[in-house]
Amino acid sequence: MKKIKPQKMNTQQREQLREATLEVVIRQIEANDPPETAQTLERLLGEGISREEALNMLGCVVVSELFEVLGQNRHFDREKYVRALSALPEMPWNSAGYQ
Repeated sequence: MKKIKPQKMNTQQREQLREATLEVVIRQIEANDPPETAQTLERLLGEGISREEALNMLGCVVVSELFEVLGQNRHFDREKYVRALSALPEMPWNSAGYQ
C-alpha cells in the first residue's frame, strides 16, 4: 500500500476537515445511503456511546476510506466501508479485517 505523507495542519484546517467529515456523515444518515451508516450510529448509541463520539467514529471511517482511495488510486469499496462500520468502535486502522 502506498503511504500518504501526513501534512501538518493548523487548528483552523483541522476544524474545517472535521466539519466537512461530519457533514458527509450527516448526509449519509439523512439520505440513508449507505443505510449501514445510520444503523451503526444507532448501534453505537445503544452501546452507550455519546452521539458526538459516535459521529466522530463514523467520521473516522469516512476519512480512513478516503485516504485509502486517494493513496491507492482506487474506487470507493462499499463492502470494505461497511466492514469498517461494523467493526466500530474499533477504528479502521486497528482492524485487521479492514486492511
